[in-house]
Amino acid sequence: MPRVVGAGLLVLAVAGVPTSPSWAAALPWTMMQTRVILREGFAAGSTQVAWQTFPGFSPDPLQPVPRPDAPDGDGWAGLVSNRTLGGFASLSYAGPADLDDYSVEAWVYVDVVEAPQGPLQGIAIRVDPVQRRYYRFSARFNAEPSLSLAYVGRDVNNFPDFLREWQPAEIPGGLPSTGGWHRMKLRAVGDRLWAYWNGVLLPGMPVRDGRIRRGHVGVYATFVGGQQLAQTVVDDLVVVHEGPGE
Repeated sequence: MPRVVGAGLLVLAVAGVPTSPSWAAALPWTMMQTRVILREGFAAGSTQVAWQTFPGFSPDPLQPVPRPDAPDGDGWAGLVSNRTLGGFASLSYAGPADLDDYSVEAWVYVDVVEAPQGPLQGIAIRVDPVQRRYYRFSARFNAEPSLSLAYVGRDVNNFPDFLREWQPAEIPGGLPSTGGWHRMKLRAVGDRLWAYWNGVLLPGMPVRDGRIRRGHVGVYATFVGGQQLAQTVVDDLVVVHEGPGE
């Protein structure tokens, strides 16, 4: 049977058939049985998962907000911001602490700005609030645009240790000219990590880094180049178990 961890976090057992929430009914049978660990869609303006804030960061948890342009069509999405401590990073996380080999995928609204300063928006995997470290896959579309995959932790003074960066020529579909929704995915199996942009595996994947082997899933926002408001809006976030051969 499925088991519930925390407030509304649904874990699907191999032999179990979930009875809630409503999104489960639309999943393929094999996915319901074996793959999906959790899913967050902010249906009806509520969260299906208990979100917490990363220690030392802006204490603004992921919360539902009305979005007429929500990709799943229900008019709601989730927002994390650094509003309380403007200029500092904000990271909201959820799920069991012992998640190891899995992927997180979500629609992320990425802003495009012309200034050299601007927001950095993305998702995180293997978030470890005890040791205060995580991996993040993020987009920064300002005057020096790029995608990046980085390790961040106290052992590197909370600065990003970039595992891979992608310049505009390497971004599938090219650099967007205006803000919009993009599908971002980050996968971790053992000491290997893969990043995907709009369903396309990015060049140079996988990268290897064994500093974190398990942890929560997260949504990340910060502002690069000053102390200003930054926010990340997400929708239809899915966490899936990944095996070595998958």
